[in-house]
Amino acid sequence: MFDKLLNFHRFELKIIPQTAFLIRSGNDDIEPNKVDMEFVRVDTPYGRTVYIPGSSLKGPFRNHVSTLLKGIGKNVCLLEKDNNCNSKQYEDACYACRMFGSTEFASIVRFEDFFPYRLNATPEEKSESIKSIEKYSYVRHGIKIDRKTGSASSRALFDAEAIVGGEFFGTLVMKNPEIWQVAMIFKAIEDINLGLQKIGGMKSRGFGKVKIYIESVNVETLSNEISFFDPKSNSKKRIIHLDSYMKPSGGLFSESYKFEDQQIENYKTMLYKNLGDW
Repeated sequence: MFDKLLNFHRFELKIIPQTAFLIRSGNDDIEPNKVDMEFVRVDTPYGRTVYIPGSSLKGPFRNHVSTLLKGIGKNVCLLEKDNNCNSKQYEDACYACRMFGSTEFASIVRFEDFFPYRLNATPEEKSESIKSIEKYSYVRHGIKIDRKTGSASSRALFDAEAIVGGEFFGTLVMKNPEIWQVAMIFKAIEDINLGLQKIGGMKSRGFGKVKIYIESVNVETLSNEISFFDPKSNSKKRIIHLDSYMKPSGGLFSESYKFEDQQIENYKTMLYKNLGDW
């Protein structure tokens, strides 16, 4: 399905934590003054900073979309060794693997890492954003609860670093998606904003509620229509015409469409109306 370019969808997103938010670092530090669970950080040309790895977003998105798909009766595998798609053909794979990939073929959806600055900001603005987001960092003290007694376990104190504000910016890209896959991204973002799906660690302790703002949806296509991949069609595409919807501008392909503000809602509504039988 990737042998011919039909379209790219690029979602420019802003993520704002609504509660304590933790993406745990995988590094175990034995220094006594370090917190037990640190927020993941990375060195950049503008300073060392907290960030949201793309994999920390792809997992919750896949989990929630899989739940939605199963809820409407679509086939979703369990990604277990003896109970998964195990198919090398896109058309034979379950709906979740078609969208998010498997060990046999690539994902339609690609999440970039999210940083506390816009990629088009100046180096000075990026350095300042890195300094500013640190003021939203704090350490929460916790204690392990004994499940049998319901009381605190002996010597089971721990500390967790959380981010309680700020903004993270990044991009979600879809290459040659089916129309329902783009609609599912919109739906997943809606549900995340409602708190139906949280992101990060310690979700059972109140962490992980975020708000995702779609700043723009950019569609690169070959003409004044969007050709969606369709495995049921011999032509391998399903077309939505945009002539009367929005004037295009020059882009990577022959046409480029950028949806902002109310245009995003209009485009989402148009996708929902054109889902048909999939």
